[in-house]
Amino acid sequence: MSICFFPKWYHDKHLSEQSLNIKVIANDFHDCLVSFLAGQSDLLLCYYSQDMCLELSRSDIIGQEVGLDYLIPVVLSDSDLLNDHKYQSGIPLINYPADTFFGQLLEQEVMGELASTFTFDVVIETAMSDSVKSMVLQGIGIGWLPKAMVEKELNSGELQQVSGIPRLAMRVMLYKHQFSANEELNNPCLNF
Repeated sequence: MSICFFPKWYHDKHLSEQSLNIKVIANDFHDCLVSFLAGQSDLLLCYYSQDMCLELSRSDIIGQEVGLDYLIPVVLSDSDLLNDHKYQSGIPLINYPADTFFGQLLEQEVMGELASTFTFDVVIETAMSDSVKSMVLQGIGIGWLPKAMVEKELNSGELQQVSGIPRLAMRVMLYKHQFSANEELNNPCLNF
């Protein structure tokens, strides 16, 4: 989010022209959620999953959709990973750990559906999507990444989306506490 969504959103909303004091803290979803719910941060910008964002359904929290992205399976374009491994030990997969947001999302929404068609061999697990991207670019395996994060590589042909494997739509949400002492949050550019 802090690399592939926030800078463009910040620019498009003309927030640089406002008198906002923004401090971006990039962390995993769980840590950001805990910080926001404890009142240690004023805003939470995150991907949304109904099953994993139950804590944000409280009446004292206001949320709005500010974007849409897709979690897509990608592979290095000149890779033969799919051909070589489909019917052998499995397609090499750079996966997210089961206790991470993307790991849970993929397990709930994709992996069960694919079990009858594809066999995956998890070669590396990492919670960081930057790491997944780097390893996919090295040809180590396929990985699911936010489309906004790999747009440049898809357009240049360096990466390709794996056909036959579904992508996941992900709503981008911005949350704030309904009763915040921070007057900056009343800025009309934030549209709450």
